[in-house]
Amino acid sequence: RRVGAWKVSFIPVVPRGRAAEQQEFVLSEAEVGRVRSEVDALAQEFHGLVTVRCIDIRKNDYWIIENDGDLWVERASEATDVRICDIHEIVSLAAV
Repeated sequence: RRVGAWKVSFIPVVPRGRAAEQQEFVLSEAEVGRVRSEVDALAQEFHGLVTVRCIDIRKNDYWIIENDGDLWVERASEATDVRICDIHEIVSLAAV
């Protein structure tokens, strides 16, 4: 908070692409549960000072703008992700 942080988000790695090839990035359900518990404890400890949350696409879909500007709904597996549009479509919609 001293450096201006209002929100901290912890994002457990979802083993996709190259991450899936690295065993150290693959978390068990128990490990992800421990991460969520620790984040919940931090959220309670810093309640009212800093918003602390866990963003876990294993449980919820998230809208992501990738580095190339494409907008995706990302889900628990790449096979179920949905590409919504590209950066040009986003910019044209914003201009309306």
